[in-house]
Amino acid sequence: MRTGVEVTARVISTLGLAGVSALHSVWAARSPWPAKDQKQLAEAVVGSHSEMPGTASTRVVAGGGVPQSSGAGRPPACTRRMPPPGGLRTVES
Repeated sequence: MRTGVEVTARVISTLGLAGVSALHSVWAARSPWPAKDQKQLAEAVVGSHSEMPGTASTRVVAGGGVPQSSGAGRPPACTRRMPPPGGLRTVES
């Protein structure tokens, strides 16, 4: 059973990753949005008036957020099942 906090965390992280992915898709299409031009965008994103990263690398980031957002907010598979409070018990022969 999931708690309200877990559900909220999953929704927020999924929306955040999907938003980042969508924004990188826009930039991969060479749109400077939300800036006026590529120079302003580079200043805001990269921190200088240099060029923005290439289209290929931007597409990789855009595509990477989609699969990640589907599992967002979940702990890794190795931590989902914890041992009982007393630890693991073994049967001796």
